[in-house]
Amino acid sequence: MLIDPIKFNELEVVLREKGKLEEFEKESGEILGRAMITLGEIPEELKREVLKDYNDKEVYVFNCSFDFYDSYLGIALEKQSLRPISSIWITDQQEGSDVPSQDWIKFFVRVLAEYVINNDGGFGIPLYIFVNDDSELVIEPTF
Repeated sequence: MLIDPIKFNELEVVLREKGKLEEFEKESGEILGRAMITLGEIPEELKREVLKDYNDKEVYVFNCSFDFYDSYLGIALEKQSLRPISSIWITDQQEGSDVPSQDWIKFFVRVLAEYVINNDGGFGIPLYIFVNDDSELVIEPTF
């Protein structure tokens, strides 16, 4: 489930009113799922391992949730270099949830690389992502 489905739905209504989603679907096909990348926290059971050489103020934690999984992905990046300091972890949102497939883990890493790591030190969060079998539409907040 999405970390913030209410915010996502509000954005989707606005995008539909403006015709942006219809335009995407006309060019790329029907939207089949949604994903959201947000800032998060390191799960308590991983904090010691992840932060062994850092403190909380030196890292960003990114989570990726989906409307088609009841678990989400997480990773910690060092703030200065935006380099990973942890492996990707999976957090169940409901007990016994299916875990995201390798394809969705790779998707998370790719979107982070494109919209956060390679973005000259600035980034907008949350990222709202509409996906189908062939492409995605990423909506990034602008300031």
